[in-house]
Amino acid sequence: MDATKRHTFLLCVLLLVQVFVIRSEEESVCYGELGCFSVAEPWSGPLRPVPLPAKPEVIQTRFYLYTRKRPTSRYYVKTWPNIDMKHSHYNGRKQTAFLVHGFMSTGNDTWVEDMKNAYLNNVDANVFVVDWGIGASDGEYNQVCANIRVVAAEITRLSNYLIDRKRASPVRFHMIGHSLGAHTAAYVAKSIPGIGRITGLDPAQLLFEGYKKEIQLDADDALFVEVMHTDAKPTVPLLGAGVLRAVGHVDFYVNGGWSQPGCQVPVISLQKIASRGISFNPVEDIVDSVVCPHNRAIDYYTEALAYPNCTFWGRKTGFIKSAVRYVTRSTNTVCTPCLFLLSLDRKLQKVECLRTKIPRMSKKDIRCNYEPTRRIVLRSALHVCSTREYITSCLTNHCNDTEIHSTTADAT
Repeated sequence: MDATKRHTFLLCVLLLVQVFVIRSEEESVCYGELGCFSVAEPWSGPLRPVPLPAKPEVIQTRFYLYTRKRPTSRYYVKTWPNIDMKHSHYNGRKQTAFLVHGFMSTGNDTWVEDMKNAYLNNVDANVFVVDWGIGASDGEYNQVCANIRVVAAEITRLSNYLIDRKRASPVRFHMIGHSLGAHTAAYVAKSIPGIGRITGLDPAQLLFEGYKKEIQLDADDALFVEVMHTDAKPTVPLLGAGVLRAVGHVDFYVNGGWSQPGCQVPVISLQKIASRGISFNPVEDIVDSVVCPHNRAIDYYTEALAYPNCTFWGRKTGFIKSAVRYVTRSTNTVCTPCLFLLSLDRKLQKVECLRTKIPRMSKKDIRCNYEPTRRIVLRSALHVCSTREYITSCLTNHCNDTEIHSTTADAT
């Protein structure tokens, strides 16, 4: 038996063992008001060995509310045994946003703070930071995939309280999730009809791609679902972390969606080993190169919020064309200008985007014609930035050098 067949055989055995262990456990578990959770199809199976979610007290989901009246001082929402939001400044007539992090992340991460600040600077809204860092830090990815079901139930419980007691409306809810957080947002929306908007930032691929829509983000989950792809390449063998397929009403594949500037696979050379000596750890370099493009969705979306008058450039494309451009490193930037930060009216009937005067571009091309599962590749000045530190200055220079007009075009 050669090495490849041996590895395949061992992988199959491992999967069967995990499935046997899961099946030998209880088929379901109930957590009071949060409901019951099972490992029946489609939640678990031979090709998706995901166990039952951990107990809520183990996951320890926390909610912190920010408003323009308290933009820097977070308000801790007491959720058990009863929800208490006295003196919180929550206003149900305003938009309500939930920021949900993903695997091996927490609500105290710097990017969460940056995104929250950018959001409040743009919208007079209620912003909830969902911190489930303890449940997300379990070393076993399969267990964390199960835990998001409880996190979603916690968010759903709070959301229903806001709707019933605080006069909030689901149509004014905006769920923003990164990686596993994107699927968490989807679970909430599946439980509450009429959720206005979901923004999925590079939704997690492993154990979600190719499975039924009940367990992953889908365009049917909310009135409007937008998805940004920054690491949309196969997990095997390219170590991609984000979903490949277009799963929203509009899907943005930034820089082709395959790789991002400054996130190249590290070159391990004798010179690097000699220069870094005993501190050299190739595993860390490889992990960083895998995480980097997956996390760039966070950076891009935050910059879009922070610079609402800066146009991100996109062109309609298909998966094959996107792959070809990735392999050939095409720099063709003749594309449709469209602001990634989409503004929706109260009835969510139209999408507004900035447009720029570009020679030889027809009116049809300028209009942002969003259709279900439409793929759009974003190309902005960000493709010349090599590291995170230069993203802001690079984007700012791009805006200063480009003639931007505030004329809007309704989507058709």
